[in-house]
Amino acid sequence: MHFRSMSTARLAVRLALCLGLLGHWTAQAVAQDHPSGPVRIIVPFAAGGGIDIVARKIGEVMSRQWGKPVIVENVVGAATIVGMQAAARARPDGHTLLLAPDPSLALFPLLYDKLPYDPDKDFAPVATLLTFPAVLAVSVRLPAQTLAEFVQHAAVHPVNYGSFGPGSSPHLHMELFRSIAKFEALHVPYRGVSPIMVAMRQNDVHALIVAVGAIATQVREGAVRALAIDGERRSPLLPDVPTFAEAGFPAMHAPNWWAFVAPAGTPAAIVERINRDIARAAEDPGFRAHLEQSGFEAAVGSPAELAQRITGFRKFWAPIITAAAIKAE
Repeated sequence: MHFRSMSTARLAVRLALCLGLLGHWTAQAVAQDHPSGPVRIIVPFAAGGGIDIVARKIGEVMSRQWGKPVIVENVVGAATIVGMQAAARARPDGHTLLLAPDPSLALFPLLYDKLPYDPDKDFAPVATLLTFPAVLAVSVRLPAQTLAEFVQHAAVHPVNYGSFGPGSSPHLHMELFRSIAKFEALHVPYRGVSPIMVAMRQNDVHALIVAVGAIATQVREGAVRALAIDGERRSPLLPDVPTFAEAGFPAMHAPNWWAFVAPAGTPAAIVERINRDIARAAEDPGFRAHLEQSGFEAAVGSPAELAQRITGFRKFWAPIITAAAIKAE
């Protein structure tokens, strides 16, 4: 009986190993043949914006690599929530990807009391695509010529700053800077960069922290004055603008990023295959040139690195969001 029991146990172990190997080989074979049809990239923003253009540029490269169509689908609404929910509900077969900004993936659980999706459970991290720095710009009618002068001015004069709404990146970054530099400022929400630029020309808005690519042209034209840029080095778009560290505020460092995720349950082998293909596509000279001209920097890492980025980003911003009592609308 003992001998027969041992034989049965060994047979069960061997069978399990064989099944495991078969499953592994099957998954690898499926990944090798991926994609088997068109791939869609859901972008939770309207067509024509920065993230949409980047999605279309890399989609063109990946379409050439795969020999399959890559279709960008703009699913807009509720500050990206509609698009996020659509991606979370998509079939987890590797034929739907989501290109989303850092707040949607990392910060929304802190900014909203309730979400129709769970960013931690409903998505599989695929790859960070790029990072980009923000620049602090002020109205040219403000007397401050440097970052230190702006902080000194704000310490004794009422100032305000624009954003895209509560919980938006410009809002969070200025609250971070206020906590570091210790000055008061009134938050004034707007619907996008263009109306803020109009208000800054009229000195109705005094300051803004926003992606460098969004206002580099206005800075070069003298419509607004850039005082400092986030990042470890200066931006080639504004080479004369010092980093926050160079301007005396090294703690002001929180670059933004966009990343690809897939619906939860997408096979790991397919996720790894897509990750490798995104990394290869990001090396395309034409795509790289577009990133550089737009103030972006390719930063493709592994799925595990993206998961760590999401966790670290949320941990970094949680105290700022709590201290300022920020809630998205």
